[in-house]
Amino acid sequence: MFEPLRSRARRLGGCSEFLVRLGYGTAETGVGVRRHRARLLDECVSAPLEYGSDREPVKVPILAIVISDRYHLRMHRISTRDLQIIDAITRDGSVRAAARRLHIAQPPLSRALHQLEERVGVRLFERSSRGMQPTPEGEELAYHAADILARLGRAEDAVRDLGSGHAGHLRIGYTDDFQYGWFPRRFSDFLAAHPAVEVHLEQDYTPLLCERVASGLLDLAFITPPSPTHLVDLEIQSLGPTPLRLLVPADHPVAKRPRVGLEILRGEVLIVGALRPESGFYIQIMQTLRGFEREIRFRRGIYPTAMIANAVASGIGWALVPPDSMPDDRTDVVLVPFDDERIQIFRGIALRRGSQSPAVRRFLAELDVAASVPFSTRR
Repeated sequence: MFEPLRSRARRLGGCSEFLVRLGYGTAETGVGVRRHRARLLDECVSAPLEYGSDREPVKVPILAIVISDRYHLRMHRISTRDLQIIDAITRDGSVRAAARRLHIAQPPLSRALHQLEERVGVRLFERSSRGMQPTPEGEELAYHAADILARLGRAEDAVRDLGSGHAGHLRIGYTDDFQYGWFPRRFSDFLAAHPAVEVHLEQDYTPLLCERVASGLLDLAFITPPSPTHLVDLEIQSLGPTPLRLLVPADHPVAKRPRVGLEILRGEVLIVGALRPESGFYIQIMQTLRGFEREIRFRRGIYPTAMIANAVASGIGWALVPPDSMPDDRTDVVLVPFDDERIQIFRGIALRRGSQSPAVRRFLAELDVAASVPFSTRR
């Protein structure tokens, strides 16, 4: 059985505090070794020891303790400032020029170099009429200094970009009716302005997208409200109203009319593009058609929007769609405006309340979306 480290240190006669680097981290033992450092540390290496308070000793394995020739625990002897000094002198070839580069006086820089050479135990530069010439050891250190400083600079830039939203990850969901129009344009503009942001896109219907946002699988989702009522941590930022259009075949007489009224749907087949009745788009369409439901023949379940357009072009029926849900190059169908602009739907962005990353905040700021407003108040 090994003695506790505290007792062993007392037996060897020491009182200055030191740190022992353990396999599971760094632990302060609260004991010291002024004398007989070698003997104490030799006994510590690779031995299971007890440390901690007298009441609650904790056993841990010490994996390794590296001891210098003077039996001190080895510490890092070269600081970032030392690396900057070595790099500057190597680049400029003189202490004076290096001091100007680093915005410090020449005497402190000379002292710092001298102290560094003493710590590492080798001469790093030869002083000559040609200036400061690195020794082989100096060249080696200068090579590593340049590499480390460059990596530190990249790390600093990466952290700054992450914090400002110029880098990071975005997981965005969207419903089918967002695949054309302003959303892909604004999305492409954001990607072009922030190439360091990695984006994952996912298309589905509103309830499932909201579930994925609430569970953290998506950062945000472009949806057609309402969202499921049980998702209390979900926040919906309104994108405002979007007027609906009547989608008809291009060769139909209605396609030539500048505007139509809702009553034109009486007796017609209306294709409602929704995966399920709980879809936000379906709910809003049925609210818009309240009072006309019994006079319209509904054709449900055709999805996605491209299939709806194909069905309309084939004469299967008409459809109500947002104007930005159709590609501009389709010539076999026509979008006809309604004479009442209140025939519309509301769309929004689903977010997890209070958990936006810098990249999400940057994305929303550049979209310039309206303030968060409950869907029911915008009817």
